[in-house]
Amino acid sequence: MRILLTDGLQRKTLVAVRSLGRAGYETLVADDTPFSLARWSRYCRRALVSPAPESPEYGDWLWRAAEQADLVLPMDDLSTAAAIACGDALGAKSLLPSGEQFATGRDKWRTAELARRAGVPHPRTVAVESHDELAEARNSLGGDVVVRPRVGSGGRGVRFLAEGDPMPQEALRGHIAQERIPPGRKFDVGLLYGRDGTVRAVFCQEELRWFPGEQGTSTLQRSVLRQDVVDLSLRLLQPLGWRGLVEVEWVLAPDGTPRLLEINPRAWASLGLAVAAGVDFPRLWAELALGCDAHGPETYDTHVVCRWTLPADLLHLLRHPLRRFAKGAPQLGPGDRTVDDVLDRQDLGPLPGFLLAVVGHLFDVETWRQVMRW
Repeated sequence: MRILLTDGLQRKTLVAVRSLGRAGYETLVADDTPFSLARWSRYCRRALVSPAPESPEYGDWLWRAAEQADLVLPMDDLSTAAAIACGDALGAKSLLPSGEQFATGRDKWRTAELARRAGVPHPRTVAVESHDELAEARNSLGGDVVVRPRVGSGGRGVRFLAEGDPMPQEALRGHIAQERIPPGRKFDVGLLYGRDGTVRAVFCQEELRWFPGEQGTSTLQRSVLRQDVVDLSLRLLQPLGWRGLVEVEWVLAPDGTPRLLEINPRAWASLGLAVAAGVDFPRLWAELALGCDAHGPETYDTHVVCRWTLPADLLHLLRHPLRRFAKGAPQLGPGDRTVDDVLDRQDLGPLPGFLLAVVGHLFDVETWRQVMRW
């Protein structure tokens, strides 16, 4: 059984390739660079070079490449959007949210409206298209606000405006303004739904460290049990009748109430922790897409800690060399079991693959612009 996975440069794709390869599937990995991380895994049977996911020809390429596989698992926002846009041409070869579900999950304004209708705690949110509308939003929200693109992930484009700060200079079309929730503990709920809209697997993690900052991608997470945020996530998504993978992010307000941050309507970056804790989302996702009646475990291991060492947690260490002594720094206990997203003694190929990827992107200005945001 052949499975095509996209976005081979990302660590979550490497996690999925290892999971599916160990389950006996033959995996094909696609990326727009020959230096992708997952292609060097012992479980990758063939690597494909695709157009960039943002390019207009990507959808046609994905449709043609799907002819080589029994199943297609798009791993990130743009590849998922392209797969959904292919419609019935890929519908039988994957398990994805509908176009409406995906659009609602990606758009933070629509997500906030969904939360309001579902009675789920969330920051007060105002859609803004201009500096005048942002000024009105700041008056109505009061205090500190967060300005962010309606569509985006990983903290890209997020601006914090304290009360009295000058207005940002960049254009604001397609943005939202939200009341700022003081920094607190962050939790993520990963869910897998079948084609019939029923929940098949559940997982919860706490984020412990991030790069380049707390609005960026987490580099250290711990598996936990938090039924309150799980229940809120299920309530939030219930009106949509979700299909496939989805992650819902939460932050605890000072009074301890979880507040919604965002929905990630596809495979999330820290997928490796769930797999290590016993919820093998990639395998379950594939089985459901193939028509099997798959269910995740009723429980999973807690106190599993997953680190994204290369490169994000290493970059975090370079910026914060004394981080273990910092106030509020996460402390790993004797009961914690630590794993890594990339480093695996049974699959060492991605380590030199990572070094090749660094060399391959050495003169890629856009890549370094993203890395050096810290």
